[in-house]
Amino acid sequence: MLVLSLLGSVRGNGQQLGPSTGGFQAVDQGLRFLGHHKRILMIGAHPDDEDTEFLTVAVRGLGAEAAYLALTRGEGGQNLIGPELGDGLGILRTEELLGARRLDGAGQFFSRAFDFGYSKGLPDTWSRWPPDSILKDVVRVIRSYRPQIIVSVFSGTPRDGHGQHQAAGRAAHEAFEAAGDPGRFPELAAEEGLQPWTPQKLYRGARFSPEAATLTLDGGVLDPAVGQSFLQIAMRGRSLHRSQDMGQLQPIGPSAVRVTLVQDRTGAGAEGLFQGIDTTLGSMVAEGQAATARQIGVALGRLRSWDLTGLAALRAEFATLVEPNPPVAARDQLRRMDQVLLAASGVLCDALTETARLLPGTSVPVTLSCWNSTTSAVAVTGSIRMLGRQGVLPWRATLAPGSLGSATIVVAIPASAPPSTPYFLALEKADGMALYQWPAPTRSVPFETAPLEAGFAVGEAGTVWREVEFRYNDQAIGEVRRPVVVAPALSVELSPATGLAADGERQARDFQVTLRLLSPNPLSGRVWLEVPRGWTTDSARPFALEPSRAEQRITLTATVPSGVPPGRYPIHAVAEDAAAGRYLLRVTTVAYPHTRPRQWTTPATAELVLAPLRTDGVGRVGYLRGAADQIPEVLRTLGLDLTLLGADSLARGDLSRFDVIVVGPRAYEIDPALTEWSGRLETFARAGGTVLVQYQQQSYFRGGFAPFALSLTDRLDGPVPARVSAPRVAEEKAPVRLLSPGHPAFQQPNQLDAGDWDDWIQERGLYFARAWAAEWEPLLEMADTGEDPLQGALLVSRVGSGLYLYTGLSFFRQLPAGVPGATRLLLNLLALRP
Repeated sequence: MLVLSLLGSVRGNGQQLGPSTGGFQAVDQGLRFLGHHKRILMIGAHPDDEDTEFLTVAVRGLGAEAAYLALTRGEGGQNLIGPELGDGLGILRTEELLGARRLDGAGQFFSRAFDFGYSKGLPDTWSRWPPDSILKDVVRVIRSYRPQIIVSVFSGTPRDGHGQHQAAGRAAHEAFEAAGDPGRFPELAAEEGLQPWTPQKLYRGARFSPEAATLTLDGGVLDPAVGQSFLQIAMRGRSLHRSQDMGQLQPIGPSAVRVTLVQDRTGAGAEGLFQGIDTTLGSMVAEGQAATARQIGVALGRLRSWDLTGLAALRAEFATLVEPNPPVAARDQLRRMDQVLLAASGVLCDALTETARLLPGTSVPVTLSCWNSTTSAVAVTGSIRMLGRQGVLPWRATLAPGSLGSATIVVAIPASAPPSTPYFLALEKADGMALYQWPAPTRSVPFETAPLEAGFAVGEAGTVWREVEFRYNDQAIGEVRRPVVVAPALSVELSPATGLAADGERQARDFQVTLRLLSPNPLSGRVWLEVPRGWTTDSARPFALEPSRAEQRITLTATVPSGVPPGRYPIHAVAEDAAAGRYLLRVTTVAYPHTRPRQWTTPATAELVLAPLRTDGVGRVGYLRGAADQIPEVLRTLGLDLTLLGADSLARGDLSRFDVIVVGPRAYEIDPALTEWSGRLETFARAGGTVLVQYQQQSYFRGGFAPFALSLTDRLDGPVPARVSAPRVAEEKAPVRLLSPGHPAFQQPNQLDAGDWDDWIQERGLYFARAWAAEWEPLLEMADTGEDPLQGALLVSRVGSGLYLYTGLSFFRQLPAGVPGATRLLLNLLALRP
């Protein structure tokens, strides 16, 4: 759903709230939306850019329909809690946004923009996001959502910092003008039915410039239905951005929420957010019906959660004014009334299936049930829609007082039903641009609708739709619910996803095919690899799976013939069952305790990268995994002797058996044992070993974990600001200069040249040191366009008889992407000895 209801519970991975009407809280909050027309759209660049407190005040305090438009899903960020990066991280961060919206009550939109990583300026951003495409997407949302007020998080100027922030600010300000101009994007009207819409006010967030604020709202107001202030609720939502390390305290007391009025078309609205705007229900209808609509609004405003007398009649009267084609604001008003009527009806309804996976070409029973907890008979209607289309006849019943009624409806799943996967990943991104291509008609919303939805109506009220779920009992924690998805009978995974090999090697390369049965029925067949022409591979291997043994791993080989030049070569896994049905997709679920599980499908494809790589001299590697760190898996494809180290190994293990110990990116944030036992790494180095620490954030530098002083600021001593703008080089093609070309780091076992800096992705690196003690030797110099050169990307120091290195180079992005030059450099660093 686009605008999230406050009536439902958050479906995470642990024990969950079972069927519920939402109780007093749902009724109380639902009433706040009724009787007026207030609508706000906030616009920013990324998940976690939004002012969650403002949204909470707007929705819970003012009863406004509010939504946040994030240009991106945050795919270019880092992931502190799991392995997902890129597309997978975008799915996770979208779910985190939706979790926050469930708390503050706002809706969520997106543009087609893909977060390509940190950008220091608007020209770089616009080179990857066509400005007119981004503007069109923002105008599309404004014309479909029709807000009276736009709140831009950013100013659209260099003071916003991040180039994507600047782009979001610029697009918001330009869209404020363009949305109401019929000459701009006329195809939105012709092709999508979206007519021009003119917002009345434009505000800019003043979180970071309170001196410029023209209006202050109070976030320190207690929400009586929740028992917490708007600020506390907002910080709970903010803390759901866990993948981005956004945990927040929930302070009590007054709290100022500041915005700056940029443009006011009413000419009379400077003193209040909606001042000068007609917020009555009369503004939703034709002029001749306005007086009646206003009277309905006044009556709705008098309702209280303990006395809803007349709500059903008011709903019916308002519906006659706006149907059959109500504007979006009127549809929301009717939907809110229906939600309140259902929540207050005393009728508790549920919709369940017997399986979490719907297989194309099969049927599934869906059980609709309603319990009348009141002392009067109640008429209920239940219906089902599949894949967004209502195709099943409704269930109707009159429930006696205290009775439970149910009906089981068998739903046929079309053989053509595609597996559930986010719609924005269905097509390849626009050629050469960081821009999704959306299949029509799904646009702007977080995800496509659930494959199965159930609708319930009580009495004469309208239907309230909810997702059909699968329920089971976990004996440790109780009831657990899962979303229902369309899935193939078999998931096929090919690993490693990216394999690296020296281009002189001609031996067979092993690939592992993991088959997972997703059907409740046994499945057997054969599986094989499809390799480039001229390569050889194993013959097809049989497989046999059943529910009690639902996973099978099969190793298959691919042999590269002589004369194949360096390059990237795709390899595909294909499984075929006894009925000649083919399976070509890996099915993955992005799931965390704080988010709704989300299925994602990708082709069962791997890539073998042939490159001039040498590993001699690397020796035995101990590796402390970092955040979203897949480097160990890549290094193992090169045959390295690599051991993953855990807390016990670090605290008490024999580290002397290793030649080099590597600390993964941001490991000091996610591994408490590392901060406790970091001294053992220095001892290891002093005894003659090599320690390589990849990029770390503030805690590493503040904690003084390096053997010699390092700083993200220009000073090695004195006070350090709470937050530091860490040096980075965001341009992946930024020129690189070797400060000591003859250093072994560039000579052995791989002789590096200028080509090794080609084909890097997203960035050169981040969290470079800005100042360091004399014991450190910088080895590289690089800079983004127009900036002073930075020399803190790769530092090396002698420590006793060994070496200690710090690097901000983004190996964690480059190696999983199979970038040869970055791999060659890392192998050299692993082989570096005193």
